[in-house]
Amino acid sequence: MSNVLALKYSTAEPETLLGILPMDEVVDVIRDRLRPDVAAEIEVEFQHMVESAEDEAEDNYQSMCNFRTSWEGLDAAIKKALNLPWDEAKDVLNEAIKDCNPYED
Repeated sequence: MSNVLALKYSTAEPETLLGILPMDEVVDVIRDRLRPDVAAEIEVEFQHMVESAEDEAEDNYQSMCNFRTSWEGLDAAIKKALNLPWDEAKDVLNEAIKDCNPYED
């Protein structure tokens, strides 16, 4: 019995254990040996997913900031144009459209 326990907690290959230990105990031994490796792989993959999500969130935040700046510029131009004659207002609005386009870098 003590040899069986010693073998169960040894570093013996699963093939060796199959002839001596019951199948469910061999499965437990294999599971216990693989668990740290699988957990490490899952942790690495999860960390990559988190980093990717953080990068995407940062990109979205920057895009939102660009649109907000554009919106504020257009808002100021519209308010200014409301108090100008039509020809001047048209020029102010066209200039704002050029300056405040969020799709241009």
